[in-house]
Amino acid sequence: CWQVYPRNRYASGLLAWTGNDVLNRRLRILAESKGYVLDDTGLYLATQSSGGKRAGRSEAIVNCHEEKDVFDTLGFPYLEPHERNL
Repeated sequence: CWQVYPRNRYASGLLAWTGNDVLNRRLRILAESKGYVLDDTGLYLATQSSGGKRAGRSEAIVNCHEEKDVFDTLGFPYLEPHERNL
């Protein structure tokens, strides 16, 4: 099964498919702690509900053209694809 991503979502898609479950989980938790939502379609700003809890993701995607941009935005050291099996 092939997954095709638009250019502005390619880095997040590639990262999701080259990292193992442990790395993907760590990055998603880190993203959430910094006010973002990360999934295979992009890195987004998180939205807040009226009670102050996270409600989901905004439509505003954070521009990450390369995988390194995702790591840099989250403040996580960049890992080459062959280093992503944590």
